[in-house]
Amino acid sequence: NTLTGPGIAIGVPNAILATNLASGTISGNEVSQAGGDGIDIDGTAGSTSAIEIHDNHVHHCGASGATAVDGITSHATCRSNVSYNIIHDISASGMAMVVTSCGTIYNNTIYNCGTSGTNRGSIYISTTGLSPTFGIGWTVKNNICVGGYPRELFLQNPSYVTLDYNCWWELDAAHFGTINNGSSDITWSTYHASYEPNSIHANPLLTSATDFHPLPGSLCYRRGIA
Repeated sequence: NTLTGPGIAIGVPNAILATNLASGTISGNEVSQAGGDGIDIDGTAGSTSAIEIHDNHVHHCGASGATAVDGITSHATCRSNVSYNIIHDISASGMAMVVTSCGTIYNNTIYNCGTSGTNRGSIYISTTGLSPTFGIGWTVKNNICVGGYPRELFLQNPSYVTLDYNCWWELDAAHFGTINNGSSDITWSTYHASYEPNSIHANPLLTSATDFHPLPGSLCYRRGIA
């Protein structure tokens, strides 16, 4: 495990909590069976920044019926780099980025999230504007998101998020995602007409529910961008 930074704590209900850090690293952890979020980086606007969250395996967090339990979440924090994580079987969402948070979400695999409770889906971004400290939002690229319930993508306002080069595969074709804070869901074709020109809508052919490597022939294999 790698946990660096004076404000990082391990506890309950959130398995790993980083608060008011100027920098830090959370990597190489397996997190499961937490009653709350798997990894939570928190703080006032601009107080927590430059956190590297990579190569973690976060799964089976949130008791049945639990609300607002996420695999990796960021609250009012910025310049976080979230990459190469495997997240699955989380009750609300694989990732939840809220308030005035910002950063990058690259090269993650998110599977079967939104199993109960709030049901946000694979990726939930409810930022209401760009970071007041840094003037940026979230950039989301090169991720594989599959089997989120009831949708893959939940955006409050797509104007503050840059998404592209992702691979999406939803459970229900009528409910790919929402771009209006959950007021209604839209299909992939409707969404793709205006967003993510280089992203792929295809079954990633993951090896199994416990092995998340794409099988040979997967359209999602090597389709990201450096």
